[in-house]
Amino acid sequence: MTFDDTKTVITPEQVAITYRLAGIGTRFAAVLVDTFLHVALLFAVIVALAEIVPLVEDLLSWLEWQASDWVVAVTILAVFAVFWGYFIFWETVWSGRTPGKRLARIRVIRDSGHPVDFRTAFVRNVLRYVDFLPVGYGVGALTMFLSRDSKRLGDYAAGTIVVVDAPPIPKAEIEKAEPARDLSLLGDPALLDLTSLTREQLLVVDRFLAREEGLPPETRDQLAQQIAVPLMRTLGIQPDSPDYPYHEFLRQLAALYRQRERDSISP
Repeated sequence: MTFDDTKTVITPEQVAITYRLAGIGTRFAAVLVDTFLHVALLFAVIVALAEIVPLVEDLLSWLEWQASDWVVAVTILAVFAVFWGYFIFWETVWSGRTPGKRLARIRVIRDSGHPVDFRTAFVRNVLRYVDFLPVGYGVGALTMFLSRDSKRLGDYAAGTIVVVDAPPIPKAEIEKAEPARDLSLLGDPALLDLTSLTREQLLVVDRFLAREEGLPPETRDQLAQQIAVPLMRTLGIQPDSPDYPYHEFLRQLAALYRQRERDSISP
């Protein structure tokens, strides 16, 4: 296969989202950065423990506590947690990204297109050390080369793929955005935290708005409600009437998101 292949995911709302799969070279570059940071963090923890442990032992000895075994156990546990937890922690809290992946503009997502969670990150990264065998991710590189979706063993076990993040919107493109519109359905837009929404959810909104004109009104309204309701729950917005204009809510949400994008790159 070619490593710039794409993968299309059909969301529960029946909206197709196409991702570009990250290639071996890009993923290897991300791993190099993460390996450097990982080793540096391990070294820092070991140095810190070397300074702290004697002080703790002296204190426990002064208290006449027999705690040498506890000190050894805590030390081993701390090193173990950093060694195994680096990738799991970052991919869980940073939506499938590690510092290296962020620099390489790639991220991990589930096969369904949803963000990874702790369980998913745990499974794929526990098997990372099998993929590393015999050296330099030999098993992982071979598996990725033979895989249609550029997966290593950890990706197969966890049901994940690594994709290229969408590039930032060029400033010239953002300046062509539609003029400011009514945002009354969003309450006070200044208080609305869009960071609680995932990139996949916002992509679904964009895909719906791009195709809504070709949908029958009844289908459009039903699909708009299916997409909007989970977003409204996340944002803490309640529909104020049985015939709430969900499709207009999605238009206003997309307009606010584009406005935030424009403001974020303005000098």
